[in-house]
Amino acid sequence: EIGRYIARVHISGDYFVNFADANARVAPDGRMVYRYGKRIGDPDMLALGAFAHARSNYLTSANWRASFHRALPEIFEWQELSSAESEAPYIRDSWMEGIQVMIARERAGSDRGLYLAAKGGHNSESHNHNDLGSCVMYYNGKPCLVDIGRETYTAKTFSSKRYEIWTMQSQYHNLPKINGVDQKEGRNFVAAHSTFSADAQKAVFSTDIAKAYPETAGVAKWLRYYTLE
Repeated sequence: EIGRYIARVHISGDYFVNFADANARVAPDGRMVYRYGKRIGDPDMLALGAFAHARSNYLTSANWRASFHRALPEIFEWQELSSAESEAPYIRDSWMEGIQVMIARERAGSDRGLYLAAKGGHNSESHNHNDLGSCVMYYNGKPCLVDIGRETYTAKTFSSKRYEIWTMQSQYHNLPKINGVDQKEGRNFVAAHSTFSADAQKAVFSTDIAKAYPETAGVAKWLRYYTLE
């Protein structure tokens, strides 16, 4: 499931869903993605791996210089990978229940039209931002509503003052400031009753973000509800 994540959150080209500290634009090691997908028999990872491989310049990549353990297997997969169909899978919808992240697009196999990703979860994840209930939206493979990501890492990023940095705060993640109060960091600040469903007509995600705010916000229930038709 960890390996499959990268194919599920691929949006278009080098754009990927970028909640928390992640980058919106990524050049994944297509050869490693392909080998991982081959090992577990996952066609979406195979497709994304071939797609990323076709878009990369192997000789200028740092991956082969950084890891002989990666470079050696790539020699033996090179011919197969280079002749594989190099079209991204463009997964239509997915619900990753453990981290409460959903993605959905208008149609499978194409990056045309609308793309939506949203999240629940809790505010003590690795590289956390206080972003429960936030979303990103793309149209025809280009960003419309974005997660700004994070600034360049500094000592402050991983200090007790992390949440003084504006990019970590909920008000910069298309989220409400309730009675003048932002979401709070920590494992006790969670999204509740997160649900997802999808069929041929629509994808629906909902989550209650009231518990992501401290008591001073004075909120009993705040339902975030997304529908992609």
